Amino acid sequence: EPALGGLTKGDINEFPSLAKGLEPAPACIKQGGDLNMDFQVKKTNKKKERLFRYNANSIKFSLKNFKLLIFIFLIVVLFLLSTHKRNSSWTDPATLWKDVIKKGPKKARGYNNLGGFYYKQDKIDEAVQIYIIALKLEPNNALTHNNLGTIYHARRQIDRAINSYITALTVKPDYEKPYNNLGKVYAELGRIDEAITQFRIALKINPELIEAHNNLANVYATQGRLDEAISEYMAALRLTPDAPEIHYNLGTTYQTKGLKDKARKEYELALKLKPDFTLARQAIESLDRDFQGFRLR
Repeated sequence: EPALGGLTKGDINEFPSLAKGLEPAPACIKQGGDLNMDFQVKKTNKKKERLFRYNANSIKFSLKNFKLLIFIFLIVVLFLLSTHKRNSSWTDPATLWKDVIKKGPKKARGYNNLGGFYYKQDKIDEAVQIYIIALKLEPNNALTHNNLGTIYHARRQIDRAINSYITALTVKPDYEKPYNNLGKVYAELGRIDEAITQFRIALKINPELIEAHNNLANVYATQGRLDEAISEYMAALRLTPDAPEIHYNLGTTYQTKGLKDKARKEYELALKLKPDFTLARQAIESLDRDFQGFRLR
């Protein structure tokens, strides 16, 4: 029979007072004090059930992640294929800007860039036609007027060039490039004071306009204002130290002032930056001949 409080029945019969207040032993305890194995089995089964549910959830989570990764991979592949197809169609800038025009036929941007490409390729007539189309779309586009003026200037259609630059400035008075371009035209026409004024206005709007510094220096040099020319060349070189043409221009100005050592240094820098720069090489050879002639005398 089950024990009461760990006492045998004989103990209870012999000492009845010991049984008072004692409760029956828990069902998990058998005679002799062994653990009830049913309790252990239930506990183990619950652990297995929880482990099974965890594994099942893990598998579901892994499958979900796997599907997500596959989806992302497919999107990336499609994007790369699309990019490759688009890039392969843009074999040159002309194709690119034609594509831009096709997608936005009523916007001047694509025409402006296509016209610029044609101009660089010396396809002047095509460039003019493209810019005219751009102006029909956006008559008040200062950039297009300036670009068209550049082409007219290159074609020696000076009056048209001046009109285009002035129109660009009428549309956008704070646009520095037409001032610089107008200054170049005036300098070529011998209208030096007007040229200087235009270059200075351009630099007032944009002090980092390298071409305007160089152009202003060139005009100063032709006037014999050598120190002012040197100052402008050096300002340009601070903005672009690797410009061989500006080093050459500075060298010629030094040479005019009789500063032959400084001139040689600038010519050598120009030749280093541009090994096929014939004018710089000839200038160095000229200095060498002068030096040899001085020694012979």
